[in-house]
Amino acid sequence: MALSEAEKQRIKEEESYRAQIKSELSANHEKKKGVGCLKIGGLFVGIPIAIILFITILILGGTNTSKLNNSNTPTEVDRTNLKATVNFDGTSFLITNIETKDWANCWFRLNNDYFYPSDAPSIKLDIVKVGETLALGAGELTKKDGTRFNPFTIKPKEMSASCDETRFGYWTWQ
Repeated sequence: MALSEAEKQRIKEEESYRAQIKSELSANHEKKKGVGCLKIGGLFVGIPIAIILFITILILGGTNTSKLNNSNTPTEVDRTNLKATVNFDGTSFLITNIETKDWANCWFRLNNDYFYPSDAPSIKLDIVKVGETLALGAGELTKKDGTRFNPFTIKPKEMSASCDETRFGYWTWQ
């Protein structure tokens, strides 16, 4: 699943903070080189930093995007599984949206290696309407290196879908 903008921002901030602490520790180590103070001082600095990072991750890790909404209206995030029928007829995958609402911003993965659209998850399928059947030719699913799925040499085992950044579907074949 793709990360939301808030999650990406949080990760960037954490990485920036880690880099800052690392450079400060590195600078302290340069100043105290040979004295041995860093070994003892590192415990006094490192343990509180580790505790602060742990608490920050716990607090931010549980942040829901609805908490970031500035309006007084609560926002609900739909985290239900996608409901669909998924069939393979030997040359095409037939995916039917059997829900009561359209899917948006979708991408599909086959056997954990082949993607549709080919540049997923950076490029996504705009919309799959209620009741619509999406017919994906086997060759339309590609690996990141451009290799196309060949149903004559590789058996389809599993397909997953991600839509709306928060919804997920998973189907398997025997």
